[in-house]
Amino acid sequence: MSDAALAKQILFIEEPRTDDGKAIERAIVEALVKNRDAESPCEFVAYKGKVSGRKVTVKVFEPDPNVKLVGPAAFNSIVVLNASILGIPEKGMDKVDLIKDAREKGIKTGIRYLEAIAKAAAARIERDGKMEIRVRMAKLPSDINLKVSEVGIRFISSRQGKVDVRGPVFVGVHSEID
Repeated sequence: MSDAALAKQILFIEEPRTDDGKAIERAIVEALVKNRDAESPCEFVAYKGKVSGRKVTVKVFEPDPNVKLVGPAAFNSIVVLNASILGIPEKGMDKVDLIKDAREKGIKTGIRYLEAIAKAAAARIERDGKMEIRVRMAKLPSDINLKVSEVGIRFISSRQGKVDVRGPVFVGVHSEID
């Protein structure tokens, strides 16, 4: 299996199914990107509208004092290199050979942690209306709404690859039914 084929084995656990849900997903990502450096405690309205026939308000938040709205790993991207799935920071760590190689030679999936988490939040809002999701430290793909297929896991194991998506994410999203 090539690294490109392995990249296709990375799947979202939850995804929005409706146009409204996809709009909520985009709004969550935009709010996180726009306010990423806001000092906490803070909360920002990401979306106000209807989903599944209910009026909802969706907010991004960080309740802990003296930190930013989101952690640095929220902007990590998933890259596949040499039968390994890696979470790579958007910038920095250029002296680490693995990061440098992944940026130069790795297969980019186009998945950032915050988009994967936004998909989970939007799917839950579609289903339940009211919900809260808070991801602090990512250790496993499931922490950021990702899974690797059985075929992918077997391939990674057979090639002594690894799945490393660790990092301080600190993304909070909650919704209320109005």
